[in-house]
Amino acid sequence: MKRKISQITSFNENINNCANEIIDIKGKDLKDFKIDVKKFQNLKELIIANEIDKTSITLENLSILLENATSLEKLELCKTRLIELPKEIGNLTKLTKLNLEDNKFCQLLKEIGNLVSLKNINLCNNQLIELPNEIGNLTKLSELNLCNNKLIELQNEIGNLTQLEELNLESNRLKKISSEIKNLTNLILLNLCDNGLNYLPVEIGNLTKLTQLNINFNELVKLPCEIGNLTNLEKLYLQNNQLTELPKEIGNLLKLTELDLQENQLNDLPNEIGKLFHLTKLKLCSNNLKYLPNEIGNLINLIEFDLTDNKLINLPKSIGNLTQLTELYLFGNKLNYLPKEIGNMTSLTLLNLNKNKLVELPKEIGNLTKLAELYLFDSELENLPNEIENLTQLTLLNLCRNKLTSLPKEIGKLTNLMELYLQENQLIEVPNEIGNLTNLTILNMSKNKIMELPKEIGNLIQLRKLFFEGNQLTHIPKEIGNLLHLEYIKLLQNKKDNTLLAVDIGRLKSFEHINLNFSVLQFQQNLFNERNYYDLSSFFNECFNKQCIIDLSNKNMKTLPFDIINYHALKELNISNNHLTEIPLLISQIKSLEKIDLHKNKLNNLPATFWSLPSLKEVIMDCYLLHLRSKEIKSFPFVKIIPLPEEIYKSHNVLKLLFYVKQNQPLTDNQIMEIFETCQIYLSN
Repeated sequence: MKRKISQITSFNENINNCANEIIDIKGKDLKDFKIDVKKFQNLKELIIANEIDKTSITLENLSILLENATSLEKLELCKTRLIELPKEIGNLTKLTKLNLEDNKFCQLLKEIGNLVSLKNINLCNNQLIELPNEIGNLTKLSELNLCNNKLIELQNEIGNLTQLEELNLESNRLKKISSEIKNLTNLILLNLCDNGLNYLPVEIGNLTKLTQLNINFNELVKLPCEIGNLTNLEKLYLQNNQLTELPKEIGNLLKLTELDLQENQLNDLPNEIGKLFHLTKLKLCSNNLKYLPNEIGNLINLIEFDLTDNKLINLPKSIGNLTQLTELYLFGNKLNYLPKEIGNMTSLTLLNLNKNKLVELPKEIGNLTKLAELYLFDSELENLPNEIENLTQLTLLNLCRNKLTSLPKEIGKLTNLMELYLQENQLIEVPNEIGNLTNLTILNMSKNKIMELPKEIGNLIQLRKLFFEGNQLTHIPKEIGNLLHLEYIKLLQNKKDNTLLAVDIGRLKSFEHINLNFSVLQFQQNLFNERNYYDLSSFFNECFNKQCIIDLSNKNMKTLPFDIINYHALKELNISNNHLTEIPLLISQIKSLEKIDLHKNKLNNLPATFWSLPSLKEVIMDCYLLHLRSKEIKSFPFVKIIPLPEEIYKSHNVLKLLFYVKQNQPLTDNQIMEIFETCQIYLSN
């Protein structure tokens, strides 16, 4: 029969009327409750957890409760803020489960040893420095959780807990493990992660039922040979230690499926590693490996293999035997070629070869037809094999920072590509076939030597981000106007040409950010003279249907383009580092403007209506302007003012600002006070 549970809502009204066998008290104010002791004599389960910010149960009340609840089988006292337990805890001889996590216990009373029926005890997240010797009396314990305490050592009596199956000692301060651990022969899970262990006792080899051993984040220099006795081990975690070698006995762990040796100092692997043919995950990143033994090819069940940040110069041909591998990480090695056998790894979906010294790829790379992500960032590739066309499942291809001078037209067959990164190569042209990549959302070809874009660029109708800065473009094709989903375009530092038709850009309805610094869009000095700039109204009025950011900094502008005032969806405007002498009154029409940066100009004033912009939240300006409109600024304290003097460009210190302004402007004391108050408005925001 299922026992009834009482969820206490009004403690003093209900607790003493409760005839149930289970009482669940979570997040209640228990400071002053009164107890009818007779009501607790048959209680089987009590849960007290301070889940919200309420006053916890007092030690006195807990003493009375535990003294009379002698039939308790399960007790949870979590987040109670208690620093000690009442000695009456020792009366609960029928208790089988005790949860004391998230308290502030520094020690346990010896009376804990009376709880001889206990099978499960959770003391996680306390401040225990040591355990009482009486812990050894709990011979029926099967689970003991002591993670996140301050234990320095384990008492020898821990060896009495011969029924223990799970022992969690993660995040303590253990420097050694008692040799009495040899008696815990029923142990299945042992977690020693995040301690200060520099060796394991040879007795660890007695724990032959272990299936999972976690020794991550310790200071182990070597493993005892007896580790090879743990023949039932399935998962072995040794990340972030100081291991320089592995014992050959590691090859005895025939049931091992996961082996994590990341962030050690391994110089090589024993040949016996090849016996672990049940391995599915092998992590060896951040070691000193220069080569892999041929026996690595015996690990035919590997699914994930991580060799990131080693010193590998080459790979053995036998690596081609890993036909079940789906993820291979070789980032940050010194590989100058790949064996053609890599083409046998036909299950690969991810191949990371970033930061190597590859000059070319074998044509067999084209056999990896399941590949979805291929990373070749920062290598020395001069060309791509035509067989790249077979990688039709690719969604991401990263080839940036290589020495590519051209792309094969076959790249146009990668029709599932969504992200293509080609920046910082030596590309001169873009093949027309780029237009076949109609699923592209990101295209980055920055910092090449590209002089023109093919009109087929207009076929990339899913494109959202386009980067072409640092090339030699003189114009862009009108077909760019077809990219109706484009949100971000960056075309900095290209050659200027005044023939771009704004109407074609004006069709791009999804723009959120456009960076025009030194760009092909030609917002440059010759374009902003009074006589020499074309009508931008079609651009500013048609190209966006939602708020965006426009950067017009560093253009040598003397006047702000009139047409920008007609654009009513502008969110952020950067017009810093120009030669503007005034801001037109009509700027107040841009109701959506939230942020404007106008520092480093030659402004004589700011229009009073400027501060009445309803959405304005932040203004970056030269500090000498503060006293000119300090009253208006003070009237709008919700606007964040960031005053930037040239001499102390990155300082917001009020006194330095005053000193700077005093030197450069004839100010009265009242004006200085107004500036100070203005700066205080800024600082308070």
